[in-house]
Amino acid sequence: MQKYKSHKVVEAAKIAKCGPTVGLVFENGEQHDITNDWLARFKPTDDDLGYFVRYPDGYESWSPSKAFEEGYIPLEEEDQRQTQ
Repeated sequence: MQKYKSHKVVEAAKIAKCGPTVGLVFENGEQHDITNDWLARFKPTDDDLGYFVRYPDGYESWSPSKAFEEGYIPLEEEDQRQTQ
């Protein structure tokens, strides 16, 4: 298979709690409502709640922690302002 390198800028947050009644609670304390459909599709595990990821087109996804941390680095505040 061919290799690919990511160059996307995404919004993401590490998940601290996840469930149908609490939605998503991020490590920074923010919360986000999710549907049961989202939970069934992405399936965070007790061992790795992973990252909630929102792409520029609004698509919301989940990524395992290791894969996300190996593929993305946080943008500095100055860089973030330039991408908005």
